[in-house]
Amino acid sequence: MKLVSRAVIRLITVSYDAQSPARQAELQECLHRNLANPHLGQVLVWKHSGKTPIAQPGLESKLALLERNHSPTFDDLFALANAVCDRDDVAVIANSDVWFDDTAALIDSIRPNQFFALLRWEADGKMYSAHDGGPRPDSQDAWIFRTPIRPVGAPFGLGLPRNDNALAYRLSKLDYDLRNPAKSIRIHHRHASAVRPFAASKFFIPPPWLHLEATELHERGATKLTRKTFSPRWQFHRLREYFFNTVPSRQVASLLGRPYPLSPRWGRSCPHVLPAETSTMSASPLISIIIPAFNAASVIAETLESVRQQTFEDYEVIIVDDGSTDETAAIGRRFCDSDPRFHLLRQHNQGTAAARNAGINQSRGEWIAFLDADDVWLPEKLACQMALAQAMPRANFLFTNFYLWDGERDLNVWFHAAQWLPEGDVSRKLVYNVSYVCAASMSTAMVRRDTLLEIGLFDPKLATSEDWDLLLRLAERGLWVHGTRRPLVRYRRWSGNITNQKTAILKSNLRVLEKNAHTSRRLELHWHYRASLAETRSNLELAQARQLIETAPDKLPAAIFRAWKLTPLRLRWLCRYWGLRLPDALGGTLARAYVHRKLIQKW
Repeated sequence: MKLVSRAVIRLITVSYDAQSPARQAELQECLHRNLANPHLGQVLVWKHSGKTPIAQPGLESKLALLERNHSPTFDDLFALANAVCDRDDVAVIANSDVWFDDTAALIDSIRPNQFFALLRWEADGKMYSAHDGGPRPDSQDAWIFRTPIRPVGAPFGLGLPRNDNALAYRLSKLDYDLRNPAKSIRIHHRHASAVRPFAASKFFIPPPWLHLEATELHERGATKLTRKTFSPRWQFHRLREYFFNTVPSRQVASLLGRPYPLSPRWGRSCPHVLPAETSTMSASPLISIIIPAFNAASVIAETLESVRQQTFEDYEVIIVDDGSTDETAAIGRRFCDSDPRFHLLRQHNQGTAAARNAGINQSRGEWIAFLDADDVWLPEKLACQMALAQAMPRANFLFTNFYLWDGERDLNVWFHAAQWLPEGDVSRKLVYNVSYVCAASMSTAMVRRDTLLEIGLFDPKLATSEDWDLLLRLAERGLWVHGTRRPLVRYRRWSGNITNQKTAILKSNLRVLEKNAHTSRRLELHWHYRASLAETRSNLELAQARQLIETAPDKLPAAIFRAWKLTPLRLRWLCRYWGLRLPDALGGTLARAYVHRKLIQKW
């Protein structure tokens, strides 16, 4: 499914002086193939030298030339992409000696926070880079992203050895989701010789580098980080950085005619040297746990202790005190003082959705786990979900089974042994059932952080059903669910009369459905939204009819008839409507008592 159906894919490439007429013919062939590709909306050529590229007849309007007097850096090309592309358009920066085949249709599946770095396919059918005198499966020749792109800081050119690996490392530091789906989206290389004669010391970009393993489109690939090397050139860079850190830097820089900006580690950094990891760039936790709390002093200590007892320890905890007037903040502060992984945020009372959003915005983890202040995790909860993530890399939503709990004993389990466990794309069933996956208890849920940021977090305007609204928007962008039948959460059930709450929840559910049905672009879900809207409106009529038993029993038949008209297949309510119309002599008293009992039991 395309995320943005009308997005334009613009290819940006660079022209240069060919070494021979044969090489010029190869570059012209790649340009013609890309212009003829129906999936590429425009081809822009940065021309700084060489012959002017010529489009084949009929495709002249698809080619745009930008004449410049210098060779572009990656920063120049990214700035050009931001200038010529509209928001959410797809930009492709590629070498001039590669061309795309029909798999370019998959480019539009890229998400706003993703970066595709593609390895090319050679003429012999193998996938490798021919830099540095031999085949190396670690070089990318095409960079794909949605505009606009944030400033990267890559003042080096395209198509040179190790530049792509250095760029990959810098993009990873900007929290982009880097992938190399070269097994699904193919670019083909045209060059007369298999090996390109680059001198290792001429265009060498020193480490750290990031190598991306080629994968399928919906598969997460491995990365390998290289930070150090003992080559003479890298030692020269280290010596130069030490020199600029100890000698008066402004005077030396002015003598050389170029400034050297501050570097976190070495004191001063050359534009061609990427600084190594610093104390301010410490490794982020894998999981961020968000705990919104409002006047939860009686239960939150047990909740936080269940988190501290987790067998998986690579996490951070963000406690969001939503304007509590009791000791909630003091209890949270006590855990923060004893464990550096715990953090406390305080805000005025704005509701659960706003509290969760505040925690997400402060989080650093790859995964976001939610936990209500009155629920409890079992010790293996996080470890089990990390195993689920490794078993299903495609999944962006993980959940577990859970116990219904009264604070002392387990009352029941949510997913029974004979019940179907949600798996994969459950969008259609999710439209019908607010608690099909785990909206009944978000304390079991774990979602990828980039996915949450992409769909816009929780809607703070919703007092209830904000969990369901989030899941429906996630389903719109590509929900893939993976869970376990093992109960690893205790969901606290509070006693009390919830009749009025049911009416309020149904009204909120109706608002969520109307909102998402209006904005949905998935045509296959439109019929399901209409059916779910009719059923929810019918249930709301029945919930309001329940309140008429004591206040206005004469209006009850009309309310039940309206509920049946919304869902004509629910014939039992039509029969109950006629039962209310029966005279007392024909059993009307018994019929009314039966209908009242059913309404009270259900609503």
